[in-house]
Amino acid sequence: MKPALTAEEWAEGEIEGRYGVVRTSLQVDHKGRIFVNDDYHCIILNEMDTDFGQKVAALCLHEQPFGFKPQEPAEEREIAGILEDLVDILPDGKGKRILALAWLCRKRADRIEALLPPVE
Repeated sequence: MKPALTAEEWAEGEIEGRYGVVRTSLQVDHKGRIFVNDDYHCIILNEMDTDFGQKVAALCLHEQPFGFKPQEPAEEREIAGILEDLVDILPDGKGKRILALAWLCRKRADRIEALLPPVE
């Protein structure tokens, strides 16, 4: 999965698209509307194209207590590795489910990583 924002967009702290300029100082209300710099510039997330929506989501989550932390992709991949190691010691029939869960952890790590700024 490609990163939501380029290193340049993260450094600038803003993105520009057909909805205008969106900055890192965003607020999201309970209806999913995004407010930019306390002005009532409302963007409805479900009306955005996918690439722009991913960029806005990354900016909204950045440095928020409910956002993702840089170590989370590595933690998800570590969990996946542990699950894969368990396959050999499980009774027959359980291995496929464990491998599926490991795959989900790796995919989740990719999605989280795409929403984080690049590591310097």
